[in-house]
Amino acid sequence: VLVLSKEDIILMKSITNREKYFDDILAIVEKEKKVDWKLIVKEAVWQAKHGDKWVILNLEEAMQRLKQHTLIKKDIFELLHSTI
Repeated sequence: VLVLSKEDIILMKSITNREKYFDDILAIVEKEKKVDWKLIVKEAVWQAKHGDKWVILNLEEAMQRLKQHTLIKKDIFELLHSTI
């Protein structure tokens, strides 16, 4: 059985912008201390270039909310903002 990575799940749930999904993201981040945020941002950028540009804004909103619960380094936000 092929399973999505935690990074793929975080990205997919962040772009849907549903409250329950944010709770799921928070649970993943709290359980899995090592999340590859660069991978998430790079995938979001690819998705934005090949489809819906809203993916960047929705991801940024979710990441801003997550900052209250976990550390997301400044360079990750800079990487995301450099694409907008």
